[in-house]
Amino acid sequence: MKRLLLTCTDLMAIQFMVPHMRYLSENGFDVELACSVVGNRLEDLQKAVGDIVKIHTVRLVRSPYSLKNLSGYSDLKKLLEKNRYDVIWTNEPVMGVMTRLAARKARKNGTKVVYMCHGFHFYKGASKLSWLTFYPIERIMAHYCDVIVVINREDEAIANTFKVPKVEYIHGIGFNT
Repeated sequence: MKRLLLTCTDLMAIQFMVPHMRYLSENGFDVELACSVVGNRLEDLQKAVGDIVKIHTVRLVRSPYSLKNLSGYSDLKKLLEKNRYDVIWTNEPVMGVMTRLAARKARKNGTKVVYMCHGFHFYKGASKLSWLTFYPIERIMAHYCDVIVVINREDEAIANTFKVPKVEYIHGIGFNT
């Protein structure tokens, strides 16, 4: 059985990831979740996944500027040193950065890291601050994953300029104007 670690916030997990975790569990994966508690939904999440997913909490916050994220990085690093995963699927900007950094050694040992980008914070029309903050970080962090999955064509075009082995586009949410 392949082992998969999913990383995201408790909010994303309860709002979007429960069906995916169930599906993966039913289709041959031993699924674990490392989540930060930003929405106080951990109890709901535990009820929703029952015993099919082991949940680990990590001390991350959403702000990329918070020093509290160093504790979360440490939590992720310890989890990855203690456990061996075949695949790590990470979501969201802060969690994505910290997971990719913590997984550097795991990747050298064969773990595949997938970053699911639900929309870069830099895009046509975004503020210069967003571009100055997030673009260089995502460009650098692309080196620390095996696949970036995007949900819109603008992000696909940008991700394809990064040094990442593979960019995958899946039709996201919204509508085609």
